[in-house]
Amino acid sequence: MRKFPLLMIFAVMALHGAASAHDRQDRQANVERQTRFGKVVGIDDSDSSGTYAWKGIPFAKAPVGALRWKTPVDPDRWQKARKTQQFGNACVQYGRIYGPGANNRFDPTIGTTLNQAVGSEDCLYLNIWTPADPRGGDRDKDRHDRDRHDHGRDDDAKGGLPVIVFVHGGSNVSGYTADPVYDGAALARTANAVVVSVNYRLGIFGFLNVAQLKSGVDLQE
Repeated sequence: MRKFPLLMIFAVMALHGAASAHDRQDRQANVERQTRFGKVVGIDDSDSSGTYAWKGIPFAKAPVGALRWKTPVDPDRWQKARKTQQFGNACVQYGRIYGPGANNRFDPTIGTTLNQAVGSEDCLYLNIWTPADPRGGDRDKDRHDRDRHDHGRDDDAKGGLPVIVFVHGGSNVSGYTADPVYDGAALARTANAVVVSVNYRLGIFGFLNVAQLKSGVDLQE
């Protein structure tokens, strides 16, 4: 008689473990996407923000060495699924009150890095947020169902969601997509849209205009 309750407990634990594993697989499937350069695995934040997110996706090779002053070139393809769950580096800049500080995020180090070099030249990354429920939630379910009945296909078949691309400010010398004020989750959810934010080279690395850098040869007087 004493063994039966123990067996029941073990059975429940086993079922809970199987359910948890199944839930993890479902969540990973929600955020796996295939890109031109390889598969990416993002974040299922549907319970908290109602969105899926992919952060730190490289859209170009690191613009260093021979690529420092050149137009961005495609990144190399990756063979294994790439975790895109953290923001990429902020582009190199001098610290200002707008961050990014020493840790690529809004934190107390911002106050200690004013006028000091922060960020990295390896910074050409973008971030994507999409609503977890592209129909707009339960409140729009009836409308969506009517649309499907009228047109015989869902939103994806009609061309998908609109895309909003956000380019951060900073006078071309500062700024970074990991600033919490630029988080795209709320916009993606409320606008029922795909939100993309991008890093770009700043200061002399992005805006120095010298003829020799374009031609690769010395000017003749």
